[in-house]
Amino acid sequence: KVSDAWTLRGQGAFDYMHFEDHIWEKPGYDPTYKDSEGNLLGRANMYTYSVWNTSGNATANYIKDIGKNHHINWLIGSEYQYNR
Repeated sequence: KVSDAWTLRGQGAFDYMHFEDHIWEKPGYDPTYKDSEGNLLGRANMYTYSVWNTSGNATANYIKDIGKNHHINWLIGSEYQYNR
């Protein structure tokens, strides 16, 4: 709180996610994947990938009291998000 009328607020976050997909492809799924005798083969694959997420926001709030039951309120702010 900057004064009785102004309030500033900000926050930020960082998130990291790591994924692993384990996939079994049955024989015949990829017809080009064969043994030396021409038999269709299955295969197992593991795919890994990561996601980085950063975000932040900031706001400024102004409240002006006009009499007992009336108020003026302004809220300004900005938000940022980046994913990689």
